[in-house]
Amino acid sequence: METIDALQEKKTRTLPDDSGNWDEPEYEEYIEQITRRIRHDNRFAYFAMRFIDEMNGVNSLRFHIDLGKLELANYDKLLAGKEVPRRVAENVKVFGKLSDYPDETTAYHSIDTRQYTSGFIQFALHYNVKNNKR
Repeated sequence: METIDALQEKKTRTLPDDSGNWDEPEYEEYIEQITRRIRHDNRFAYFAMRFIDEMNGVNSLRFHIDLGKLELANYDKLLAGKEVPRRVAENVKVFGKLSDYPDETTAYHSIDTRQYTSGFIQFALHYNVKNNKR
């Protein structure tokens, strides 16, 4: 059984005093033991498409690319007696190469030549591989 003085000393001990005695290799081993390395999805399809896309494996081949959400309309709507801002957005998908759309302004001007919309809400350039069957 611990004495009251030992309990007081334990109570007043600070975290850095208690945790400062880790050697670097011991800590790395500890982290290695508690860390699980799990890949939750198969990235082969992405890397294969990216390789074909960048190396011009097939010159006429274009992939389905998701550019992000584009704002189509922005207006105020009367809802329960109050004016509420309303935003209509649509997910934009194109066929091309990732390198054809290096930034948001280039992508916007290539798909909206007449500037009917105000721009992207969310620009997230990636291959559209959802709902593909395996």
